[in-house]
Amino acid sequence: MTIRQFTANPPDVQRVAGTAVYLASNPNLVPSRLFYNIRHYKVMHQQVIFLHVDNEEVPYIPADERLHVVGLAQGIYTVSVRFGFREQPDLSAALGGTVRYHLEIPPDATFFVARTSITGCEGVLPRWRCLLFGWMTRQSESTATYFNLPSEQVVEIGTQIRLQPR
Repeated sequence: MTIRQFTANPPDVQRVAGTAVYLASNPNLVPSRLFYNIRHYKVMHQQVIFLHVDNEEVPYIPADERLHVVGLAQGIYTVSVRFGFREQPDLSAALGGTVRYHLEIPPDATFFVARTSITGCEGVLPRWRCLLFGWMTRQSESTATYFNLPSEQVVEIGTQIRLQPR
């Protein structure tokens, strides 16, 4: 579902106190983790932020060009953060700049991130590649660590994927 569709017709669920920050790989789509929250807990936070990170093909991004904030509806925002390829992405530091846009992200905000695990790929790849792919996936750095998010404020919502032959 697009963010535009979501804000035009938000779900009729109870809003709970707090701020939820959903990392989004696509800046135009609502992250699936929000739908999991609504489906399983039947609530949405008072302040919801869709956070998209762009890794640019320049070494550094000037601080005044790093953030872009758009208010979509009451308590719903999109935040785009840009980093150059030579920069270590630090979302905790970058999000401090949202106060310039009159958006305050409290220090106890909860960050919802995805974690995907491959449960099988027999018949799609040779067995050794399937095992190697699974091992590499398990060894990859977590999103929270990569973006320097406070680990005690991160909720990872996992998805299991089983690759199927065509």
